[in-house]
Amino acid sequence: MPDRPRAGSVEWLLLDLLLEHCHRSWGVGQLVNEIGSPIAVAEALEALQAAGLIERTGALVPIARV
Repeated sequence: MPDRPRAGSVEWLLLDLLLEHCHRSWGVGQLVNEIGSPIAVAEALEALQAAGLIERTGALVPIARV
Protein backbone atom coordinates (compact mmCIF):
# COMPACT_ATOMS: atom_id res chain seq x y z
CA MET A 1 0.00 0.00 0.00
CA PRO A 2 1.60 3.31 -1.06
CA ASP A 3 2.15 6.06 1.47
CA ARG A 4 -0.37 8.87 1.45
CA PRO A 5 1.28 12.11 0.26
CA ARG A 6 1.77 14.73 2.96
CA ALA A 7 -0.62 17.66 2.60
CA GLY A 8 2.15 20.28 2.52
CA SER A 9 3.96 18.52 -0.31
CA VAL A 10 0.72 18.14 -2.26
CA GLU A 11 0.07 21.87 -1.92
CA TRP A 12 3.44 22.56 -3.56
CA LEU A 13 2.81 19.98 -6.29
CA LEU A 14 -0.58 21.53 -7.07
CA LEU A 15 0.87 25.04 -7.13
CA ASP A 16 3.60 23.87 -9.51
CA LEU A 17 1.02 22.33 -11.85
CA LEU A 18 -1.26 25.35 -11.73
CA LEU A 19 1.55 27.85 -12.26
CA GLU A 20 3.13 25.84 -15.06
CA HIS A 21 -0.19 25.91 -16.92
CA CYS A 22 -1.55 29.22 -15.57
CA HIS A 23 -3.29 30.04 -18.86
CA ARG A 24 -5.98 27.43 -18.14
CA SER A 25 -8.05 26.03 -15.33
CA TRP A 26 -7.51 22.50 -14.09
CA GLY A 27 -10.35 20.17 -13.27
CA VAL A 28 -10.30 18.66 -9.79
CA GLY A 29 -10.42 15.21 -11.39
CA GLN A 30 -7.33 16.02 -13.46
CA LEU A 31 -5.48 17.11 -10.33
CA VAL A 32 -6.47 13.88 -8.57
CA ASN A 33 -5.16 11.90 -11.57
CA GLU A 34 -1.83 13.75 -11.35
CA ILE A 35 -1.44 13.39 -7.57
CA GLY A 36 -3.14 10.04 -7.04
CA SER A 37 -5.01 10.79 -3.81
CA PRO A 38 -8.43 12.47 -3.79
CA ILE A 39 -8.19 13.16 -0.05
CA ALA A 40 -4.76 14.78 -0.30
CA VAL A 41 -5.91 16.91 -3.25
CA ALA A 42 -9.07 18.02 -1.42
CA GLU A 43 -7.08 19.00 1.68
CA ALA A 44 -4.45 20.83 -0.37
CA LEU A 45 -7.07 22.70 -2.42
CA GLU A 46 -8.83 23.77 0.76
CA ALA A 47 -5.57 25.08 2.24
CA LEU A 48 -4.57 26.88 -0.98
CA GLN A 49 -8.00 28.47 -1.31
CA ALA A 50 -7.95 29.60 2.33
CA ALA A 51 -4.54 31.19 1.69
CA GLY A 52 -5.97 33.06 -1.32
CA LEU A 53 -3.65 31.35 -3.81
CA ILE A 54 -6.31 29.62 -5.89
CA GLU A 55 -9.92 30.21 -6.87
CA ARG A 56 -12.15 27.16 -6.95
CA THR A 57 -15.36 27.32 -8.95
CA GLY A 58 -17.17 24.02 -8.93
CA ALA A 59 -14.83 21.46 -10.45
CA LEU A 60 -12.38 24.00 -11.93
CA VAL A 61 -9.28 25.35 -10.20
CA PRO A 62 -7.36 28.38 -11.56
CA ILE A 63 -4.60 30.39 -9.87
CA ALA A 64 -6.07 33.39 -8.01
CA ARG A 65 -5.77 36.68 -9.83
CA VAL A 66 -3.78 39.35 -8.05
